[in-house]
Amino acid sequence: MTGPDIAFDVAPGGWRPDDGDAEALCRAAVRAVDRALPGLDLAGWELGIALTDDPGIRALNRDHRGVDRPTDVLSFPLDRPEPDRPAPGGLPGGIPGSLPVGLLGDIVLSGETLRRDAGRLGRAPADHLTHLVVHGMLHLLGYDHEALPDAARMEGLEIAILAGLGVANPYAGPQMAESSLQPLETENA
Repeated sequence: MTGPDIAFDVAPGGWRPDDGDAEALCRAAVRAVDRALPGLDLAGWELGIALTDDPGIRALNRDHRGVDRPTDVLSFPLDRPEPDRPAPGGLPGGIPGSLPVGLLGDIVLSGETLRRDAGRLGRAPADHLTHLVVHGMLHLLGYDHEALPDAARMEGLEIAILAGLGVANPYAGPQMAESSLQPLETENA
């Protein structure tokens, strides 16, 4: 399983090399999502991943979500099938699987917010980046966390996928006593 073709863009301030090999971490996270979801085959699909700074992601967050502050990750899905087409492999968004290849979308992350949040949560920046790429990929595939059942499903997938990568449950611990299983307006999109 080769996964999608990934175009990377790292802006100044987007990532520090001493935090790990961002491209390798992102590729591993994307491959893990591809392997974890039955019926999914992202070979031939295209995906963009950009690591930017707080001003860059703040502008995107403001322009696309109406939230004028930096955030850690934004996902921008591109090719979508017709709304009445059944989702392959049980995917909520009806993305890949049996579809012809196309543009999956873009994931944009702020290295500054990511590092700040990782420090606050007691996580390695590399682990937090991996989590946010998995989270962003699930959004591109149609998952969301607006309603409690959807949030539980998405969070469960994230935990399982990350465990396969050797990354601890990001929702465990005293910092996360209030689980993401609440429908919320978070900084994450």
